[in-house]
Amino acid sequence: MALLLTAISMALGFAHLLAMGNKLPMPRDAYSTVQQIYWAGRFLQTQNWTSMPERWEELRRQWEYSHAVAAGFYFAALTLLTLSLLAKQD
Repeated sequence: MALLLTAISMALGFAHLLAMGNKLPMPRDAYSTVQQIYWAGRFLQTQNWTSMPERWEELRRQWEYSHAVAAGFYFAALTLLTLSLLAKQD
């Protein structure tokens, strides 16, 4: 069960990583629209994506790269969990 849940978490993290290349070059209005589409299914929508601050590009880059780093951690977690489960079987 832990392996399945970790894999699902990793898949969500990698979705952000794979979309990053397409989202980073987007202009402000297009990026805002895309973020609202991504968050449409959420119950709570924060003001962070409905109003953009002056330094939005810097914040966007930090947001996107933090998701890329998280995807790496998800991959490491899945790998280590899998290895520990395989070692336990021996």
